[in-house]
Amino acid sequence: MKRIKDFIKGLDQRKVKIFLVFLICSFLAWFISKLSEPYESRVSFVLNYENLPDTLLVSKNAEKRVGAKVNANGFQFLYYNINPKEINLDLAVINSTESKYYLLKDRLIAEMEEQMPNNAQLIELDRDTLFLDLYQVVSKEVPIIPNVTLRFDQNYLLDGKLGLDPGTVTLKGPDKEIAAVDQIMTEKMEFLELSSDFSRTVRLVFPEGMSNSAFSARNTTLSGTVVRFSEQIYNVDVQVVGVPSGFRAKTFPNTIEVLCKASIDRLKEINADDFGIVANYDEAGSNNKMFLNLQNRPEGVYDIRLLETQVEFILEKL
Repeated sequence: MKRIKDFIKGLDQRKVKIFLVFLICSFLAWFISKLSEPYESRVSFVLNYENLPDTLLVSKNAEKRVGAKVNANGFQFLYYNINPKEINLDLAVINSTESKYYLLKDRLIAEMEEQMPNNAQLIELDRDTLFLDLYQVVSKEVPIIPNVTLRFDQNYLLDGKLGLDPGTVTLKGPDKEIAAVDQIMTEKMEFLELSSDFSRTVRLVFPEGMSNSAFSARNTTLSGTVVRFSEQIYNVDVQVVGVPSGFRAKTFPNTIEVLCKASIDRLKEINADDFGIVANYDEAGSNNKMFLNLQNRPEGVYDIRLLETQVEFILEKL
C-alpha cells in the first residue's frame, strides 16, 4: 500500500490533469456522436384540448397523454424525456355516437405530425381511436361583486364608481351546479388610508360544489380614482308646492344653507341654481312648519346636507 501511495505521489500531476481532460473530451465526443444518430423509440405526448363547442367540457378523468413510436435523434429523445412534447387537439369538430365522443387515428396523426419538429417522424400510435371524456354543459354570465372596504385619508374620496375589469364572469358547467349562482364575490380586501388612485388584482371566490364547472376568469382588477374633496355652503331658495288657489306661502327663512362635499374642481362648477329645495304645503303640520326635501341635486358630488330640515310659514291671500 505504501509503495502505491509513493508511486502516485511520484506521478507528474500536470500529466494526470491533461490525461483526465482528454478522457472527458473523448467521452463527450462519443456521447454527442451517439445522440446525433437516429433511433426508433416510444415517447409519451401530453394532450391539450382546444376549441371545444360551448355545450361541452372536458372531464377531469379525460386522457392526458397518448403514446407513439417516433423516429428521431438522441437529442430529441433526451429533450422529450426532460420536457414532454405537448400536442394541441382541435375539438371544434369531433365524432360522436350515443353520447360518446372520439377522434379517429388519421385525424390524430395529422394533428400530431403538424406540430412535431422537422427532425422527428411519427411512425405509429398506440391506439386506433382516442375516446374523449366529455359532458354536456350550459353557459351563464353573472356579475362580479366586490367584497372590499375602502377607507380614505382625510379629505379624500372616490371619484365615480369602483372599477372592475372584468366586471362579469361566464360560468360553464352542469346546470345543477350553476343554476343557483347569480353573482360571484371577490375575496375580502381592505384598502386603507387611500389618498391616490389604486389598482389591484383580486381573486374571485367561487361557491363550493362547482368541481365540474369552468370559469372565464378567476381574477379581476379593482381600480378607483381618488380625489381630494372640499366643502362649500350654498344659499338655496325654498320653493313651496301644494298651496291652495288664491294664496301664497311665505317661509321663514326663505333660503336654506346647503353643505356640499365634492372635488375642488367640481365645486367650482356648481352654483345655487343646481339645487332644488321643496316644501310641500299638503304635508304641513299644525304648528305651521313644513319639512324640506332636496328635489334636485348636482351630479358628481360626494355628499349634500341641508343645514335646516324645516321652515315656518304663513299664508298670504293674493
